[in-house]
Amino acid sequence: MAEKKAEKTEKVVAPAKSKGAPKKAAVWKTAPKTTPKRAASMLSVDQLEREIRAEAQRVYENRRAKGLAGDELSDWLEAEVVIKKKHRL
Repeated sequence: MAEKKAEKTEKVVAPAKSKGAPKKAAVWKTAPKTTPKRAASMLSVDQLEREIRAEAQRVYENRRAKGLAGDELSDWLEAEVVIKKKHRL
């Protein structure tokens, strides 16, 4: 679960009929809500690795069935691309 971090900013407030510099009032903002990209990144590393491993196996099997040359690394890298696109990473 993502923690919401608060950030303190200063907001300039116009003085009420008094002379001098404007006063500063503290305003607290919360962190932005989780976006789809952030939600995807909250997947566990183990879960991503399992998905990449399964996709790499499919890539390998398809490559071997078609008689194409390749190696484990190229299969893994192709699987990473597919899974990252799937999860918008």
